[in-house]
Amino acid sequence: ATLSKGGHICEGQTSDFPIIDIDFSGQSPFYFTYSEGFNSIHDTSTSLKYTFEAKKKGSYIVSQLKDANCQGVSSNSLEITYSTSSSYIEKGSVICEGDSALLTIHANVDAPPYSIHLFNGSFDRVFNNITTSKFKVYVKDSALYTISNLIDKYDCKSLTNEGLASVQFKEPIFPKFITSVDSILCPVDPPILLEAMPKGGVFSGKGVDFDGYFHPINAFEGKSWVYYSFPNNCNEIDSTYILID
Repeated sequence: ATLSKGGHICEGQTSDFPIIDIDFSGQSPFYFTYSEGFNSIHDTSTSLKYTFEAKKKGSYIVSQLKDANCQGVSSNSLEITYSTSSSYIEKGSVICEGDSALLTIHANVDAPPYSIHLFNGSFDRVFNNITTSKFKVYVKDSALYTISNLIDKYDCKSLTNEGLASVQFKEPIFPKFITSVDSILCPVDPPILLEAMPKGGVFSGKGVDFDGYFHPINAFEGKSWVYYSFPNNCNEIDSTYILID
């Protein structure tokens, strides 16, 4: 008896299992027992070919065989493999428009290399030939990202794809100066308290101190530019100038 064909079983597979052929030589009928290593099946064949579905992984072999006249032997064994896979995508981040967010995908795959189908709510972005258990990718779109498919080298799809990565743009603050100096200042004039809205930003520029005061004596003659910004919110900024002469 010689075993041929075979193949692979995917996690959750319920149909289209691998087919194994047993080819006999001798005189029918054939009385035989085959096994995947744990369970034994006894059967009889009146033809030279016997076909069955392999629904379990293991090393299949014909363990007992005789035909109409003689005892027989199995000339080979056939391995049926089995694979599982799963994925998890970490939570996303809040970014500035024009920036990119780093997404991390964790994969547990028995049969690499594998491909990942990253879904952004509108379409899949596919990454192929991945061999690592942790895959990182930068994205620029504001969206909810999920794994729609993870496919291993046997074309088996992952049944478990967990996690949701939300990538959102930061809400704009729109900083605005309240302080307005319409006249020309002299270098010896007193400091001016700078004010802007909303609160919580940073004042900077030539002549500006840490307390938000503008000192004419420390500024250049001519237009002295001062700035009000939010470095932690996409570096949104407003500016004005004060004329020194």
